[in-house]
Amino acid sequence: MCVANEFCQHEHSPDLSEQELVREHLMCAYLTLSKAGATGDAPEQRSSNLELLRVYADARCFPEHDSPVVARTPRFIDGRGRLCAVACLVANSDPAAAAEINASHEFDFVADMKACAQLLR
Repeated sequence: MCVANEFCQHEHSPDLSEQELVREHLMCAYLTLSKAGATGDAPEQRSSNLELLRVYADARCFPEHDSPVVARTPRFIDGRGRLCAVACLVANSDPAAAAEINASHEFDFVADMKACAQLLR
């Protein structure tokens, strides 16, 4: 099952590299969100963010861990400056906010970043 099972319900090939698995996860999110259509007050910003997500996924330059991890563990920004998708979206409009979030939530899932909710809006 896709690591983002809220976005897609298909099986991924067990032969995928970690980079390809992350890319597929992001593309599932991109395609699902694209199909949903724009709602709210800022459809242009949404469209721009979706395009940024697509470009980010295609670049395949995702954060890595410095040592092996036992389970899938997120990383907001790694030691070489590679950003996760959320960090990329945040940094696009506010690089300081991305750095601030990374300082206290480098290895947290977005759902666990409640203290940063205002920065992630």
